[in-house]
Amino acid sequence: MTLAVFNVDFRGLPHREATSANPAVAHAVIGIDTLLTEASKTLFGQVVEPEIDVRAGEGTGDFEVDLGFRVDAGKARCAALTGRGFFANPRPEVVLKALGFVNVDRTPEEEAALPEGWCDGLVELLMHLDGRCPVKVYLTGKNVDVDAGHEERYVASNPAYQLYKNRRVRQGLQALADALRNNEIAEIAVSERDTGREVFVLKASHINAFALSEPDDVLLVEKVQTMALTLNAPVFRNTEYWFFNNGLQNVKARMCDKNFLSVIDSGIFELQPGDVLVANVLVKTHHTREAGLVSTYEVVGVLDTRRAATDILVPGI
Repeated sequence: MTLAVFNVDFRGLPHREATSANPAVAHAVIGIDTLLTEASKTLFGQVVEPEIDVRAGEGTGDFEVDLGFRVDAGKARCAALTGRGFFANPRPEVVLKALGFVNVDRTPEEEAALPEGWCDGLVELLMHLDGRCPVKVYLTGKNVDVDAGHEERYVASNPAYQLYKNRRVRQGLQALADALRNNEIAEIAVSERDTGREVFVLKASHINAFALSEPDDVLLVEKVQTMALTLNAPVFRNTEYWFFNNGLQNVKARMCDKNFLSVIDSGIFELQPGDVLVANVLVKTHHTREAGLVSTYEVVGVLDTRRAATDILVPGI
């Protein structure tokens, strides 16, 4: 079994015997187990069965952590046959890298090639965000851009982003940081076992950065789309919603094209049920805690009107 290893040191505890009896440390150790288990499942799904060993080290408050995988050979082979090499050869060190629990050594040329705002894993991303929720996330392929607002943007790998948005991963990391609420623990250091090099150090000031705050409503998609909409019924008050059908579902939309409204309101042309509007529509889709996905529609520009009673069928624009 391939192992990925690191050390966690709860610094400041007065003596080694206090470590196992300290509820904050015990809760943090459980959090480490949750963190590594859920992070492994998030990245590799059912291909792996993670095995975590957390044991007391030689120093006061020091723990040695091992992460290993039992691999489902059948699922791994299926991944290989379909060209999904990432899942065909799952490696525990990939999980630690996505978490930011290992040092990444780069040449000066490699460092210079990194995008501005690059974060080596989830921990560094959360430290930069410092408890703030992103304004917007841009899925650009291999990497993910995280807009923190006020012209502040960070870039993380896709695996790190997958861990960022997993609630159980975040809860495990929060449990680790919450140990710092105990005044006896001065800081928590994660280091490489082989070299002893520190990867990162958490202090009490970092507790809020790792707290899991989840908004009730986030904007998921905001995009102008060209749509063909069949008018279900005439609308006589512009403040009301207009009701359409797009061939798949009924759509309730606000009419925000003032030029089009002025032509209709003047009585120059009338709209009838069945008329088709080809229009640019601003679609906003929110992800809400209570209702799931909620979409709103605003007609921002009517491009063409196809009148059911008189117009011949003409291809789209």
